[in-house]
Amino acid sequence: MKKLLKTICGTCDAALDVSALQPLIPFKCPGCGNQLHAPAALGHLRFDKPLGKIGCFSSYEGFDAKNNIYATFLLGDFKDCGKCDTSLLSEKVDSEIAILNSLSHPNICPVSGKWNIDGVLVVESPRMDGFDFSEYMPSEHGFLNAEMIFDILQKVAVGVATAHHNEV
Repeated sequence: MKKLLKTICGTCDAALDVSALQPLIPFKCPGCGNQLHAPAALGHLRFDKPLGKIGCFSSYEGFDAKNNIYATFLLGDFKDCGKCDTSLLSEKVDSEIAILNSLSHPNICPVSGKWNIDGVLVVESPRMDGFDFSEYMPSEHGFLNAEMIFDILQKVAVGVATAHHNEV
């Protein structure tokens, strides 16, 4: 018996059975037409939306059921990446995580977990408050005023300054 897999449309709140759909392939909500992605699962992690891919790494938005947090995940699937030296790459990832986690600042998101699940390297960062600029639409959210732009730029600048101060 196949496990029932559901997702919720963020626009119309419809509960949708996505058990028969291929994971992470876009589909339209039958109720409102909003574009969604069927989630994929790996261990206690659920990947809801692909964000991008570079080399052997893919990034996703999703949910960590063990820690009960929404997160951004970076997955390194080295089985299909013949040009990668996996031990060197794993050491580099560990080094980058240590550097990032040494920075303590509210505008810098730490790494909250790293696992190897079924040969896939998974790095997790909790989702930060706010919204994604990639999903920002002036027609829906209104135009950013000068005060909002200044606030955003100030937070980015302070985060970059903190990293620079720590020689990152």
